[in-house]
Amino acid sequence: MIFSNDLGFITEVDLENLQSKLLSLEAE
Repeated sequence: MIFSNDLGFITEVDLENLQSKLLSLEAE
C-alpha cells in the first residue's frame, strides 16, 4: 500500500504522497 517499489523501501515521493494525503484528510 505504502511501498511503490519491489524492494519495499519508502521513497521520497512516497513520503510526499503520504504527507499530501494526511493534509487532505485533516482539511476535511
